[in-house]
Amino acid sequence: MTRTLGDALPAAIHRIREEVLPASQSIWPAGQPAIQLVINPALLEAVDALASGDVVRMARAHQALVDIKV
Repeated sequence: MTRTLGDALPAAIHRIREEVLPASQSIWPAGQPAIQLVINPALLEAVDALASGDVVRMARAHQALVDIKV
């Protein structure tokens, strides 16, 4: 099944919020730099990109979220 960017980006946002953030928060305070410097800005950009409807911006935001690993 082919996934569209309109489906994949919200799924990536959900994965970050439900899996990556809790994992990073669980290693407090070591996880804080990653949360503040990488994860939160990437999430904000992804939500803004999705709201804007700019496909190029959405693709970049999706890739940034995909690159974030637990």
